[in-house]
Amino acid sequence: MSEKVGAQELNFAIPHAGILEYDQALEAMEHMRKALYSSLSSQWAAQQEREAEIEALAHDLKTPLTLVGGNAELLMDEELPESSLKIVKTIVASNDRAKQYVASLLEASAGADETFENTSLPSMFGELCQSTMAIAKARGVCLQTQNNLEGDAVIQKAHLLRAFGNVVQNAIEHTPAGGNVYMEGSMVDGGGWQVVVRDEGSGFSKEALHHATERLWRGDAARGANGHNGLGLWFAAQVAKTHAGQLNLSNCDFGGKVTIRFHYASKEL
Repeated sequence: MSEKVGAQELNFAIPHAGILEYDQALEAMEHMRKALYSSLSSQWAAQQEREAEIEALAHDLKTPLTLVGGNAELLMDEELPESSLKIVKTIVASNDRAKQYVASLLEASAGADETFENTSLPSMFGELCQSTMAIAKARGVCLQTQNNLEGDAVIQKAHLLRAFGNVVQNAIEHTPAGGNVYMEGSMVDGGGWQVVVRDEGSGFSKEALHHATERLWRGDAARGANGHNGLGLWFAAQVAKTHAGQLNLSNCDFGGKVTIRFHYASKEL
């Protein structure tokens, strides 16, 4: 019973024991279960409604942003005074940031319905290395990888790759050119596995260590929040939770560190 409550599985009835004292205690627990179930049901419904509203808003913004960007780019081909051209360039740059933000919102809302499939962990890590290596190279950063993962796990592969990719990209963007980002996949005691990403940036501030995985949080001046939409680490943390794992932020001797740990190595389909 306590395990079900801890897992927020509250749609069950508490049976009677047939002993007065026990039944009184069980009845009190039943009242608590009903109240908690009602409260959490309202929270879940409200959260789903918010997610639907955000997704609808993001879709609605795509068309006007495309029109604004297209018209602004056409204006850049005209012979404009320097002052006017500067304004148009600002419009184009701002529009590009807005489109990236909308794309991130849509990505964060996508994938919830992706099926869980038995997947090779070493192969998945190899795909992650391949997809992030080009980003590191373009930024003049060396991506050092170590793949010590073993076996299979039942996961949402595409969803996890996006989450890991967000973490690695965040590390790359906060590492100076010529620096290194370290990414390691490994097994952990007790049958779990993890992916650890370390960078050579300024590390996480005290505030960021507590809030950086919150949606839309952009307050870490130490890691240059300008240009970031506050969704990358939040999205990664949500995906980790979906896979019975957790994302932890910390600092190492030379920069920031993100550990995403999962409490199983494989799972029966």
